[in-house]
Amino acid sequence: MNMTKMAGLALVAVLALSACGDSTEILTGASPAETPSPEVTVVETPTETSAPVPADDCTLESEESYQGRALISVFEPCTGEVVSSPVTIAGEANVFEATVSFRVLDENGTEIATGFTTADCGTGCWGNYTGEVKFTVDHEQPGMIEVFESSAKDGSDVNKISIPVTLTP
Repeated sequence: MNMTKMAGLALVAVLALSACGDSTEILTGASPAETPSPEVTVVETPTETSAPVPADDCTLESEESYQGRALISVFEPCTGEVVSSPVTIAGEANVFEATVSFRVLDENGTEIATGFTTADCGTGCWGNYTGEVKFTVDHEQPGMIEVFESSAKDGSDVNKISIPVTLTP
């Protein structure tokens, strides 16, 4: 009898015996109490990771998204934070040529500083970005930090996130 037929018959016998109750003793000569438990090894399969999120999770995200993820996310500064110059702006973006723009507005909505930085990946992928912008105010006041992508089509602000902050000298 060839090996394939023997293996098939053995499988049929095991299945038949298992239908009759606990076949551990019959197959191994050991009682169920003596049968060691099989070891289970869990192998984690890597999956696409999401953006790194700071511990306090004050993340703000643009309304526009791609593949379920915001095109621009801001991790720093947090809404309501008191900031002084230079202010650090950090997050993750999937924007044209990896260019993330930002500006600081004073209590009157007047632009008092502007800048840009480059994410470590651009169009079609998410990359982390960090930038600093210097500003000057003569007294503590409410302000706004805007983070956005400049449209390749017409230069307008797209995917803009507005973060209310308190500006300090």
